[in-house]
Amino acid sequence: SRKAWKKRRRNSSPILIPCSILGVNREWMVRWNVMTLLHQIGEESPNAPGGAVGLTSGKLGRAYKQRLGGDLREHAKALGHDSIESLLQSLFDDRIQAEYGVQTFFEPQYGNLMLITSLTRNQ
Repeated sequence: SRKAWKKRRRNSSPILIPCSILGVNREWMVRWNVMTLLHQIGEESPNAPGGAVGLTSGKLGRAYKQRLGGDLREHAKALGHDSIESLLQSLFDDRIQAEYGVQTFFEPQYGNLMLITSLTRNQ
């Protein structure tokens, strides 16, 4: 046990604790994970107003799987949604958009759902 703790501390791997133990519900966990990914890997989008940072739902799903090891489709099904797009629209409703500055909109060129944040890459 002590050896494993020293090894974990040395290689700076995170200690993963289930959200149910921490008292965080799944909806807020997914919301915070999505906002973190949006700020980390979002790109300045010419379609987004004001040069804001944006991310499509497909790119977000792939990044969620690669970086966090989870599947957004499974979270969507567990929360009662049939697709990732409907999950994102319900996670970022008007109240959350006003409070955190993350908005959903459909990209006019391809019709993809995008998440955008009011922050620019320089901020």
